[in-house]
Amino acid sequence: MVTEEQLAALDLTLWLGSTERAAEVDFSNQSTISRRHHKVLRQFGIELKRTKCELRCQATFSFWIWNAKCTRWLDSNAG
Repeated sequence: MVTEEQLAALDLTLWLGSTERAAEVDFSNQSTISRRHHKVLRQFGIELKRTKCELRCQATFSFWIWNAKCTRWLDSNAG
């Protein structure tokens, strides 16, 4: 099961481009952010690729796929 904390770690990583910057915003450390977002990546079958200076979702990954998977996951775990 993926927690809100783990989803937030991935969201921050994607938004800020690195686990180091995400950790600063989350007031945690890089290894905590990395551990949390890796659980989400495995659960949803997402891959991150490092560019010159930041982490990005794999080119075939789509926000709409992510949204659909999250919605299905939330629906199945509700109540």
